[in-house]
Order: sequence, then C-alpha cells, then structure tokens
Amino acid sequence: MALYRRALDLYAETNIDFVDALNVAHIERAGWDSLVSFDQHYDRIPWVLRREP
Repeated sequence: MALYRRALDLYAETNIDFVDALNVAHIERAGWDSLVSFDQHYDRIPWVLRREP
C-alpha cells in the first residue's frame, strides 16, 4: 500500500503518468538510481538517471 501512496505522491508532484510514477516508486524501493528507457518523462525526477537503450 505504501508503494502506491508513494506513486500517487510522485504523480501529483511531477505530472508524470501514473505507471511511470509507479515504476519510479519501485526503483526507489529497490535502492536504484537509474533506469533504461526512451520515455523522457523520467527526466522530471531529479534523482533518477534515465539511460537510453
């Protein structure tokens, strides 16, 4: 439940899609700081480093 609450917070704070916010919440929970994606919405999260494939 806390994961979805965090995703909702990210969704409201950054105006990214909810699915993207949920992915970021999972990344945060895992202790990671980066992901591989073409989706530039992740660039709105300052602590997430997005790498293009």
